[in-house]
Amino acid sequence: MRKAQQGWLGKIIVTVMFGFLILSFGIWGIGDIFRITHREVVASTGSSDITALAYRDAFQNELQRLSNQS
Repeated sequence: MRKAQQGWLGKIIVTVMFGFLILSFGIWGIGDIFRITHREVVASTGSSDITALAYRDAFQNELQRLSNQS
């Protein structure tokens, strides 16, 4: 690969490949920064979302229920 880079065609191909890589990270990777979400969704079921707070509450309730059984 290093030897192929030495020619002008190799330099163009490597430049295009790195450009594509940088562009794809820019498009798909930076989009999360601009998405502002105040709710932390841990799971989605159908049309409803399960937030981290709801999951934690359900988990704590289940732990309490199980500890009361023993």
